[in-house]
Amino acid sequence: MQDNVTWNLMIVSSTGYSLVSLVGKNIVDYYEEPLAIKTFEGDDIYNAINASAQITLMSYPANYLYIISETDMVSAELLSKKIQNGGSVDFFENNSFKKHEVMPVSLEVLPDNVLKISLQAVGCAVADVSNYPVRFDFVKGAAKDASKDAPVTVMFGGQTYEIIPSQATTVAGILCAVSAAIVFGLGLVVLPNIESSKTEQVNELNTKIQTIDEQLKNAEGEKSASGAFDMAKQVDYVLKSNRAKLMNYSSLGTTIPDTVWITYFMTSDDGLVDVKGQATNVEDIYVFFKNMKDSLINTKLRLHKLQMRTGSVDDLISDDDNASYEFEITNMEDSQLNVLLGLNSDGTPANAGNNASGGGANNQNNNNQNNNNAAPNNKLLSDAPVQVN
Repeated sequence: MQDNVTWNLMIVSSTGYSLVSLVGKNIVDYYEEPLAIKTFEGDDIYNAINASAQITLMSYPANYLYIISETDMVSAELLSKKIQNGGSVDFFENNSFKKHEVMPVSLEVLPDNVLKISLQAVGCAVADVSNYPVRFDFVKGAAKDASKDAPVTVMFGGQTYEIIPSQATTVAGILCAVSAAIVFGLGLVVLPNIESSKTEQVNELNTKIQTIDEQLKNAEGEKSASGAFDMAKQVDYVLKSNRAKLMNYSSLGTTIPDTVWITYFMTSDDGLVDVKGQATNVEDIYVFFKNMKDSLINTKLRLHKLQMRTGSVDDLISDDDNASYEFEITNMEDSQLNVLLGLNSDGTPANAGNNASGGGANNQNNNNQNNNNAAPNNKLLSDAPVQVN
């Protein structure tokens, strides 16, 4: 907590995690990410938190990261080893994974109860508690009536006076009236002078504020006219507008096995994903598919295509040891894939009407010219090349 040192505090609970960005002891920003941790099991919990927090930590760069786990489902120590952060990472267990006491305790405390002391209990124990300045009188009504007119001894100016409560009430009322008159008189005489001086000061401040506002507007106009580039604003805009894309890229890079390579990748702002690739065995494809589903929560990914990559049966028999497989993982509907590939709903090319044959050599030349000018079809990488005569 040194001055001018940036650090982040991550608090993990059963409903998600929160991130507090601080500079020394001053809180700069606060972010909370809801996450259904109870729906995951084992390492899937840490993978989900890591995938979600990776983008969040990019928005809050700091020198240190301190992780506190308040749920028995997540170990802060394991999470600190899995999470990716540019600075130093430390942790504290405020759950059943706790191995050391929060603070030194007396030997009179049973050893079984030492680890049960939580941060919340320590905070309640050190809170400032002040005595409530109220006295309760439970004397019966008869006793009160008997002592109502009993004289009270008062010391004033070295002299001792006895006064009954009724007289004391009268004197107190007179003193209050005199004090109120004095305050009222001061208000009529002094307050107008103070108000006028303060009004002049406020007017001067308003004039200075208007002058500074005009100077700021002129400076902003000159800055916009010069076309200055603000790096921080651009980075913040990219992180906010492309959050889904960044999470998709991050998941793709961290979950791909060594024997799988990607030949095509597409993602959009609305969460659509389409991945095509090849692998040397089917098991790695299923591992890659499972890792993608665990990292990209609520994306409804599916294995749309899985087939062997070969041109003929003879090639498959002759090269069985080096056989490879093609796959496609996506959360897009068939109609969306057809639009992406330039196909009709029945699977035929969308520009098939332009290739219809006409009568005579002129029609053939016109068709050839239209085919040459048309945009190429977006076909799968696994499709065999088409030879054009």
